[in-house]
Amino acid sequence: MSRLTDDETLALLLYGQKTCGLCKQTKPFAEFDKNRRGTLGLQTYCKPCSKIKWKESRDRIPKEIAQLRRLKAKGVVIDSDDVYRVAFPTGNCAVCQHSTKKLVFDHDHKTGKFRDVLCHKCNILVGCLELDPTIVQAARDYISRWTANGLTA
Repeated sequence: MSRLTDDETLALLLYGQKTCGLCKQTKPFAEFDKNRRGTLGLQTYCKPCSKIKWKESRDRIPKEIAQLRRLKAKGVVIDSDDVYRVAFPTGNCAVCQHSTKKLVFDHDHKTGKFRDVLCHKCNILVGCLELDPTIVQAARDYISRWTANGLTA
């Protein structure tokens, strides 16, 4: 396809159309996602081509790096010492030491600093205890009362 002249480009803009940078088809503005920094406030590629480009770039990024990026986007602060533990978790929970495939990344909600890799149950437990540390002793007393009577909690 040959390059458009300035007059042809202006005519397309007046009719609310733009040429996709990948498939080179001229399409209505509605076929392009918004982008405040892009020309005309639109993406370079039409929606179908954007999806193709996004999948290509996603497939090039190793899943470990993608995980680090997702955590950073959520505001989790990861020190250089912790990067390896986050990218390649051992499969064992830091609290109960059980091996599990589904681990979560525990972090301090006030500072955003990464702490360790936990199983789902321990992450819930730590989250509850973080709100009120005195709950630990109360829970221990509760379980002791039940086990002292020969019953399980």
